[in-house]
Amino acid sequence: MSKEIKPIKTVVEKQPGSNIEVKVTLAWADVASYKDAVMLSIQKDYEVDGFRKGNVPIATIEKNVSTSLVNEMMAEEALNDIYPTILKDNNIDALGRPEVIFTKLAVDNDVECTIKTAVYPEFTLPDYKKIAKTVVKEVTEPAEGFAATDEEVTQAFKELQHMRAHQEMH
Repeated sequence: MSKEIKPIKTVVEKQPGSNIEVKVTLAWADVASYKDAVMLSIQKDYEVDGFRKGNVPIATIEKNVSTSLVNEMMAEEALNDIYPTILKDNNIDALGRPEVIFTKLAVDNDVECTIKTAVYPEFTLPDYKKIAKTVVKEVTEPAEGFAATDEEVTQAFKELQHMRAHQEMH
């Protein structure tokens, strides 16, 4: 459905364990703009005696369906559209499905919700160039008791050649 809406307010708070909490405030007018789409969505599966499934008039649905359910569905649709923008605008690298809690959802009032989600953990790379210099220095000097003489290397090659020749004959 994707509409161009923007949050009134967004507050990002880091939580322990690579989690964040985002408090979002949306204008009621933006949320209410999803009413037609939500009603059509409800209409698809709604059944009432005297009407075929999917053909119940919207006015009948409005009389029978809870206003709070419709409001919640509108808010969810609005949040689904705006969530990627919230992540992008706040440089949030979210993982998995967020947990959404609507803290304020009333007609003609701004809608407030809290989104909790996991993020990639932050870490700082150590000075890898310094580590590489010490590791390379350690590797170029053979460890004690592991140095091989030229004769040992030559003998190892001869044994490998002999094994290969033996494998090829079979």
